[in-house]
Amino acid sequence: MAKRRRTGGVHLSDHDLRQLDEAYVGTLSQKQAQALLIKALADLKTARERLGQNPSNSSCSPNSRAPWEQSDEDGQETEAEVPSPSTGDGEEISAESLSRK
Repeated sequence: MAKRRRTGGVHLSDHDLRQLDEAYVGTLSQKQAQALLIKALADLKTARERLGQNPSNSSCSPNSRAPWEQSDEDGQETEAEVPSPSTGDGEEISAESLSRK
């Protein structure tokens, strides 16, 4: 694989990852396979750290939270209210009424 400039702590580019398959890894020596594993593991850790970031543990602004993750005035996270299913005439549908039909 050609050497590429690292971007953002990533060792393997998207192109590199698309080229990797069982056949290619089978052609590597133990030392080469170990070096590849170390790079892939570092990239995986970096990706997991990025996925775990949110405005409360990173430099992102609180406004970048998804609407369903917004906090109320007390700092408590609010859950989105899901409307109850209804028949259209204001009457709620219950699980019991569905099982009788």
